[in-house]
Amino acid sequence: MLIHRHAYDAMIDHCISELPNEGCGILSGNSTVISRIWKMKNIDASPESFMMDPEEINDVLERIHYLGEQFMGVFHSHPSASPYPSKEDMDHFHYQNLPYFIVSLASSSPDVQCYYIRKGKAERAEFNMI
Repeated sequence: MLIHRHAYDAMIDHCISELPNEGCGILSGNSTVISRIWKMKNIDASPESFMMDPEEINDVLERIHYLGEQFMGVFHSHPSASPYPSKEDMDHFHYQNLPYFIVSLASSSPDVQCYYIRKGKAERAEFNMI
């Protein structure tokens, strides 16, 4: 999977801007290339969990479709934890065929990892920036 550098940087910037809470968003692009992030509001407003507003999700998915792009994945941050999905992350992620990016802000430099979550298990996914 490929992600454009500007989308990768925007994802990290959004997560930092949401501190001390978890940041979250949707990723879009074309076929195998993620080229855009959609900043979403964390309606939990929590440093330990996130939830996106279902109406906001629907609005973004309509805009993605209008632009001729595809829904390519989801991201969120862990302000003080590693970039590994928590049990809550795995229980609430319902897009088995889409990548799930986690941005850890626990150290001085962000650590970004990607997973596929299937049947309650996290499978690490490789990604490259272009």
